Amino acid sequence: MKKSLLILMMALFSAGVLSAQEVDRLHGFSGGANNASNTTIVLGQAFAFQGTDGDYEVCAGVAEAQLDREIMDEVTLTPDMDYNHPIFGLLTAPVAPGDYNIYTVYTDRENYDSVRIYRVNRLDCTEPVADADGNEYEVVGLVGLCWTKSNLKAQHYMNEDGSVGGEIPVALVYNLAPDNNVDANLEDFGRLYTWYSAVNVPEGSNTAPEWVDGYVQGICPTGWHIPTYEEMDKLMNKPANELKEAGEQYWLTPNDNNNATEFSARGAGKAIVGGDPAFMTLRGFTDFWTDEMNASGLVPALEMRHFCAQPVFENMNPAVGISVRCVRTDNVGGNIDELIEPVHIEEPTDGE
Repeated sequence: MKKSLLILMMALFSAGVLSAQEVDRLHGFSGGANNASNTTIVLGQAFAFQGTDGDYEVCAGVAEAQLDREIMDEVTLTPDMDYNHPIFGLLTAPVAPGDYNIYTVYTDRENYDSVRIYRVNRLDCTEPVADADGNEYEVVGLVGLCWTKSNLKAQHYMNEDGSVGGEIPVALVYNLAPDNNVDANLEDFGRLYTWYSAVNVPEGSNTAPEWVDGYVQGICPTGWHIPTYEEMDKLMNKPANELKEAGEQYWLTPNDNNNATEFSARGAGKAIVGGDPAFMTLRGFTDFWTDEMNASGLVPALEMRHFCAQPVFENMNPAVGISVRCVRTDNVGGNIDELIEPVHIEEPTDGE
């Protein structure tokens, strides 16, 4: 009988219910021969997880109430397991064939006595979205959220009903010789917005953005919002080269960008606004606004640099012009399918 090796995704214990964003930061991989993306489990056949010394010391399972998922089955594990002991289980009905996330459940830090199988509701980030000016953006699923795949180009806000709203006060296109082909720069890098314009408050004011259900639509299309700090922080776990567009057209060289996440960040530069805008750092830097000003009057922005291996946060003057990406609002806080690759469960076939 064939046995498939399952790599279980484990998370640190928390006494309370965790959000999807918190789950993202806590998840880690344990050792083994396969990984979750290539694991197939067969109903009625044994599976095993071979831990390595110390894995269980730093992992403490996932509480049942932590995720909004229907528990499809619970599998009892070998009771005498220790730090180097394989975990064995047997999947039976009612688990139907399909994609599932599988988590450990614990009774204490040294007794991982079962796994629970949760049905996966796939995150659909395939449908493009358009802004108020008709510019269309492809969408990418990353860290459990749907993101616009390119920088915004809008010149008008979109009203809640989808109609065209007022003109965006500061919506600049990079224009500094020798990179002063504004049409090409608009197509390749989008527009640069002050934070005030991005969140739709008067330039230079202390007016708070309009929050609807905890999010700021700002210049984003209806049903989308300016990323929160917590959402942008999720990208910090990704290597910068996996977030950045590959090749020499959009970033200075040498670079090792591979765009593995398909986030497709490009070195859009920035603009110092006031009088004639001062443009700088095209193909060298890119920054993305978050939605809230801090107590110092600055706004955290996620920055990627052509020479840095990881993204960083910079506290930016809200009057500087930088790029904007949007996050779809209807999937916030409830879907982590892009964070954890689900296992696939199959019906047994003859001869297995």
